[in-house]
Amino acid sequence: MKRIIIISFIIFLSACSSSYEELRTKAEQGDATAQYDLANMFFDGKGVKQDFSESLAWFKKSAEGGNANAQFVLGSIFTKINPNLVGIVKLNYVEGVKWLRKAAEQGYEEAQLHLGALLVVKNRAIHGDVDAQRELDREGLSVKGEKLDYDEALKWIKSAAEQGNAEAQFILAAAFSKGDNMVKKDYVEASKWYIKSAKQGDVVAINNLGSAYKYGEGVPRDFIKAYSCYSISAGKGNVTAKENLDLLEKEISVEQIAEAQHLVRTNGVKACTNEI
Repeated sequence: MKRIIIISFIIFLSACSSSYEELRTKAEQGDATAQYDLANMFFDGKGVKQDFSESLAWFKKSAEGGNANAQFVLGSIFTKINPNLVGIVKLNYVEGVKWLRKAAEQGYEEAQLHLGALLVVKNRAIHGDVDAQRELDREGLSVKGEKLDYDEALKWIKSAAEQGNAEAQFILAAAFSKGDNMVKKDYVEASKWYIKSAKQGDVVAINNLGSAYKYGEGVPRDFIKAYSCYSISAGKGNVTAKENLDLLEKEISVEQIAEAQHLVRTNGVKACTNEI
């Protein structure tokens, strides 16, 4: 039995070695996909000795070859602290945005979201928003000398939202709900995007949609749907939703509460997203 295990292990190592050699050959020949796969092998230490510097070098080659996955990884590496890369990579806002933009332009949803959100924070920081400045400081990013670009921020967030990204849909909804330099306040647009995000299970979007129903912001005022949304979000652990639920219970009838609870039991999140 022991001999069988040893032989199997040797075969496994041989296969890994063969796979690595084939991948390395393709990567050295300029195959961007192979370069990306090789970069991941070095990063994870699968089939090769883990080497973050070597991984970064291959990610860069792949990104330069037009691989959107590698461009997104590189953009993320330059804009977000990674404990594995401390001392290897110096965070650089301009470099990070450059690679995120390249991936976003290829339709890469996560890159569009990351880039759009980063631009939003940058715009807020330039306007003196203390929380935004702290967020950039936590990531070790400097936007000194950068210009405001609300249009590009909106472009990428909306693009990711339209592709179905729940987080982007939430960001867009929140922007329309509050109104800022990026978009004008529009409760109808806000509720539309909250509904899309809520359908995908975003607990904060579900809570905020509950408030839209409670106050009639962008949707007809409906206490039963408001209760349904708060109940679902609270049930998923949202503390704010639980507080909103407790307050609403004091404002509506026992019959309304019972109806809302029945709708939630029967339909789940559909009880507050206009799907019943």
